[in-house]
Amino acid sequence: MERKPDSELTPRPPVAIRVLIAESDSALAELYKAALDANGLEVDVVADAGSVMQRFEHAPPTVLLVDNLPDADPVTIVERVRSLDAARDLVIVVMLDSMDRLDVQRLKNIDVQAWLSKTRTTREKLSETVMQLVAGRTRTPSRDQV
Repeated sequence: MERKPDSELTPRPPVAIRVLIAESDSALAELYKAALDANGLEVDVVADAGSVMQRFEHAPPTVLLVDNLPDADPVTIVERVRSLDAARDLVIVVMLDSMDRLDVQRLKNIDVQAWLSKTRTTREKLSETVMQLVAGRTRTPSRDQV
């Protein structure tokens, strides 16, 4: 039996891209959510580390956008999440208050695809970064591009 070229195969429906925003500031969370919703992404928001971990038990996201939370810093959250099998292909973007060398060095030592400055990153840049990372499923860290 002759195999049809991939271009003739019935296309699969697009896989939903689920973004989990871990942000305790509700105003910032809504800004991030609006930017990502505009690209047709499924977006949920949580405000604490416990809720992040619960989400991975029930419905692991494609992307984790994480900021400093009241009960854990981003590095701790990333380390916890990366220990889960469900996070093997997860894209992680960390939002930072500043690009302090210590913070950036800590992020370089863990599996984070991008880190962005909250004070310099526009909603459009955030959305563009997430879309590029998901499209390429890159596992190479990238620096703040603003």
